[in-house]
This record gives sequence, structure tokens and C-alpha cells, in this order.
Amino acid sequence: DNKYWDNFYQSFVVTAVSHNIEKVLDPTYAPTEPSERALFEEQKKFVYSALEHRLQTDMGKNLVQEHSFDFDAQEVFRKVVKHYTESASAKISSATMLGYLTTAKYGSLWTGTAEGLILHWKNHLRIYHNTVPTAEQLPKQLCLSLLENAVHDVPELRQVKITATLDLAKGGNPIITDSSILTQCIVDTKRE
Repeated sequence: DNKYWDNFYQSFVVTAVSHNIEKVLDPTYAPTEPSERALFEEQKKFVYSALEHRLQTDMGKNLVQEHSFDFDAQEVFRKVVKHYTESASAKISSATMLGYLTTAKYGSLWTGTAEGLILHWKNHLRIYHNTVPTAEQLPKQLCLSLLENAVHDVPELRQVKITATLDLAKGGNPIITDSSILTQCIVDTKRE
């Protein structure tokens, strides 16, 4: 269930935005005008139909069925998000993801390119941050350190890190402030 959550969430939100019905996915939205309320009720029915079609897990089907009498897609979506971000299985999945983020290494089990590892790692970090409360998200500098450790075995990147650390120790500004810089270093190295 949890391994498909990110793909479902991303595509469902994009689809809602493209249909201009994203307010249904906002658990705090409440229309104030009578005409807005009538439109919102119709939008909830439409999104409910989409949720009934797309949610194929046992929990998803159960949450949809709980609202088969009122077609309250806003409430169904709120419950689905809560389940996939706060349930025991979500916590286990997040812990597994965190384990990966802290132990991933280029060359150990990774068979692709260093650039591929960085992009894969960044995607897992995005998923992790989307499934944990804000207070549990990793600080930016820690993320960068974890990513630097993951690609430590790439000689060109190790040299960039050493140079950056020496510059910082001399009172200079940090040159590696974002994981995109590491990705760019790999791309530049490939061109040489």
C-alpha cells in the first residue's frame, strides 16, 4: 500500500489542479457564498467518483465506502492522507525510508551512475518529507551531509567536498549549499 502512495498522491493532485477542483483536496476549505457551496458540492461528487475509481487498496476502498451516502470527497481525501502519513504502517515505511537515506552509498548496491544515485536519493528525500510531519523533516544541512556521504566514493565529488571544507575552514563561504551542485559537478565531470 505505502509504496504506491507517493505516485497516487502526486498524480491525483496534478489531475485535480488541471480540472480546477483542487479546493476539494484542501481539508480546511469551506465555501462561504451559496453559489460557491453548490458548486463545491458538485465538485466533491466528481472527486468522490475519481477516488472510488483510483483507490484500490483495502484501506482506500474502506474510506471511500464510509462516505458512499454523502460523497464527501474532501473528507475521504483527508482520511486517506492521514492514513498514509500517520498510521503505524506509514511510520514503519518512513523509518525504512530514513534508513535508506542515511545508509545509501554509491558503489555498494547501486549499479547505476553517480548522477542517478543523487537523483534517486533526492526523490526518496522528497517522499520522506512528504510523509512525515514538518517537525520530523531532516534539516537541509544534514540532508546535504548525508548525500555527500552517499557519493563519497566518487573521486571527483570527494575532491569537491574536500576543497569546500578547506575553503570553509579558512573563513570562506560554503560552495556546496544544495544537492543540485553535486549533481552539476557530476555532469561537468562527464563532459571533461
